[in-house]
Amino acid sequence: MTKLWQKGYQLNDQVERFEAAQNSLLDARLIRHDVWGSLAHIAMLTKIGELTESEHSVLKDALCKVLELEEEHAFTVTLEDEDVHTCVENFLAANAGPVGKKIHMARSRNDQVLVDLRLYGKEQMHNIMTRLCNLCLALIELADTHADLPMPGYTHMQRAMLSSVGLWASSFAEALLDDDKLLSAAYQLNDQSPLGSAAGYGVPIDIDRQYCADLLGFSHVQNNVIYVQNSRGKIEAAIVQALAQTMIDLQISSGYPTLYDSRIWLLSNASGTLHWEQHHASKAQPGSDGAGQGAHTDDAGATAADTWHCKRTAFWLQHGLPGDKAPIHGSSGSGSRESRNLYSGS
Repeated sequence: MTKLWQKGYQLNDQVERFEAAQNSLLDARLIRHDVWGSLAHIAMLTKIGELTESEHSVLKDALCKVLELEEEHAFTVTLEDEDVHTCVENFLAANAGPVGKKIHMARSRNDQVLVDLRLYGKEQMHNIMTRLCNLCLALIELADTHADLPMPGYTHMQRAMLSSVGLWASSFAEALLDDDKLLSAAYQLNDQSPLGSAAGYGVPIDIDRQYCADLLGFSHVQNNVIYVQNSRGKIEAAIVQALAQTMIDLQISSGYPTLYDSRIWLLSNASGTLHWEQHHASKAQPGSDGAGQGAHTDDAGATAADTWHCKRTAFWLQHGLPGDKAPIHGSSGSGSRESRNLYSGS
């Protein structure tokens, strides 16, 4: 099959397969968005009199059929199609006849690429920001429920100041809210309709760019047709950068619990009763640390040293937590084991 952009020379088959291996799979994600852009475009062409009502009806029916097939996973983009745009165009030519070719009037491939990616970006960012807000609400609820639940704070991977679950959870809620601002800024940049730029210099037909923007749900038209094409990659990069910042905060929050992986976690069950869980009791080797040196294991699977940690924390919960690094009671010297602070880890 002759390729759409055939230049009269033969590409190396192995190189072509390597370079285009993922093209059809990635383009398959844009089928709906490409059809939506075409539906808006033919509606605009009908509005300005470039398509008749009957032509519009035929094209609309064919495009809606593509959406139905895509929903059933029966419409696929193959390597021979080159891209999603050609795939849809070939379907229109086969099912709508000669009028199928009119879909490219006053529009270029550049228009299609941009509008597909903008619509895809809007859809995906909306989903991401919705999930981000839900996560923030969950973290705030966690922080409120366990505002005074003690946990050690870490500095340079070492136990430092006494902290709380409330402070820890709310820190990431606030970080993610800042990330949402970055995503919102990227969303606003992306929320501009590029249709009508063509190859970067507009079209010789008095099209209605605003009408297309309204039909597709864009907030406004990206005005300068040269800048429309120059912005290719710029707006996508802004989205990626905002997502990267979000991923950094998610990585930190998800990695934080590993600091406690070999320690004891203070947990709260549904009734609010405090209990302890030893994650690596079975892995503790005699003589490896304070928890493993000659310690016996009770029926619950916790070592004697772990039991002491539980008793110590129960003491703090009963008598109050220190406001600084001073012992809860007794002198500032060695004192009893029960008087040592949580942050010390001893």
